[in-house]
Amino acid sequence: MKKTSSNLICIAFVIVTLLAFISNDWILIKKDNYHILFPGNPTKDSVNSETKIGKVTVFSFIYESPENTTDSNLLYGLTAMDYPPMFIKIDNPEFLRGFFDGLVNGGVKEVNGTFIEGKDISYKNNPGREIKVDHDKGTAIVTMRFYIVKDKVFSLQTIAFPGMDRNANSRKFFDSFEVE
Repeated sequence: MKKTSSNLICIAFVIVTLLAFISNDWILIKKDNYHILFPGNPTKDSVNSETKIGKVTVFSFIYESPENTTDSNLLYGLTAMDYPPMFIKIDNPEFLRGFFDGLVNGGVKEVNGTFIEGKDISYKNNPGREIKVDHDKGTAIVTMRFYIVKDKVFSLQTIAFPGMDRNANSRKFFDSFEVE
């Protein structure tokens, strides 16, 4: 009887601990025709820029995990960039390859990183690319996903300590992304 009680207490402890790591208190962020879950309330920003190709509008949402958290991720981010109509040539493989290469190179440079690996991905038949970047010589691993949906480019990212970049919260964040 005493052993059964001890086992039940251990099982209850494990369940409570797991629930703490994968919280259901995530916040749904909706903008235009897309939405995503964040583990807390992200900061929001938007910028309009006149460029050589026309007006580009950038919306960003960033959530930094508190220092006392058990979350494996240090940061979650979503950036949505509205490009001028007809700029993105979704049916042109050469354009897409060059465009994604530019996004990857910019992403690596932005985080002062070193490219680790990348692969082509898709979202509902829309082209994408996923990369992993070593930030600051082993300080952190940045996982980025880029998707093109019509004239909008989405960049999703998480930053985690090395060896902790493949985790349940990252999957939940990336998998919660939806474009209607």
